[in-house]
This record gives sequence, structure tokens and C-alpha cells, in this order.
Amino acid sequence: MPPISSSSSSRNGKKLGPIPEKNRDNLYKKFKIACDTFFENRRNSNKQSNNEFDENLKKKQDIIRQIHEAAKGEDLSENTLSELVSEFNETGFVPRKNIKEIQAQFKDAVDRYLEKMDPSGSGREDFLFRLNLNRIQADPNSTKTLNRKEHGIRKQITDLENSITLWRNNLEFFAASKTADKLKDQFDIKIKKAEEEIDKLKSKLSILKEF
Repeated sequence: MPPISSSSSSRNGKKLGPIPEKNRDNLYKKFKIACDTFFENRRNSNKQSNNEFDENLKKKQDIIRQIHEAAKGEDLSENTLSELVSEFNETGFVPRKNIKEIQAQFKDAVDRYLEKMDPSGSGREDFLFRLNLNRIQADPNSTKTLNRKEHGIRKQITDLENSITLWRNNLEFFAASKTADKLKDQFDIKIKKAEEEIDKLKSKLSILKEF
């Protein structure tokens, strides 16, 4: 069996002998320079990221101010708000310490705009649902996600319709009891809420067809 060469020994991870003293200082200097360069580059990179996060925070704060200003006007529209919301979402990260605060300010601004645009709140849920679909559409797996969302909504509708049928059957069953009126009121409230929820879900299905 041929002897193992020093290069083979090195490749196999075996320790080489001690470094000659005359080369030790030179090697250490090279190692220190490499380490100093690495950490300096990392510090500069972190500094650059922090500056970028601070700039993103300023941009998001400016967008929030624009939403508040737009809400004071009379010509309110979903398109205007959608553009501002998209601009906010496309702006990069902010410093970690400001994440919760800026999100709360953004939500408050959007809510104020929607309240001014639709005081009754009837269109707010549909608008927010459409915004969510816009974000989903940008994802490579958007088709599967949208299909799952549609399936989930249809299942909710079916479950509510089955519940309504059950409650109406219960009303007929308890019609002759002494507590019929009280039960009728309770089931009527449940049925009404379920029917309202079905209408909302059907509205979401209509919106889904746009995508």
C-alpha cells in the first residue's frame, strides 16, 4: 500500500504539524486583516440596512399622512385608497421597534378613509377582501390559494344553509310548546344573522370571479 502523502492527509482533515515560527506572525497578520475586513463590511452592511429601514419608515409615515388628507376631501374612491395601500405595502421594512406602531397608524388611517367613504360600513368588508385578493394575486401560487379560498367560502355558505334548515325544522317541532314564542324569537335572530352572513359570503364569491 503506497504511503499517504501530506496533501492527502490535509484533505482528510488530519492536523498538519506546527507552523514554523518565522511564518507565524505573517499568517496571524493575514488572518487578523481578513477578520477585520469581514466585521467592518458587516458593520457597514448593517448601517446601510438601518438607514434604509429609517427611510422606509419616513415613506410609510408620509403615505399615512396622504391617506388622512385624502379622507378630508369629498372625492373619495376605492381606486385612490387602493393605490395608497399598495404603495404602503410595497415599501420595504421599517426598524423593528416601529413595526407595531406604524401598522396601527396605517390601520387607523385606512379605517378613517373607509368610514368617510362608506359611513354605513356596508362596503368596507368587500373592499378589504379585494385588497387581500390583490396581495394574493402577486404570489406565484395565487391560483391554488384563490381556489382554496373559494372552496372555503362555498363550504361556509353550505354550512349556514344547513343550519338555517335545521333551525326552521326546530321551529316547526316546538311550535306547540308553551315556550314557542320565545324559541321562535331566538331562532328568528339566528336565521336572520345567518342569512346576512350568506349574503356577505356570496358578495365575496362575486369579487373572487374578478380575479
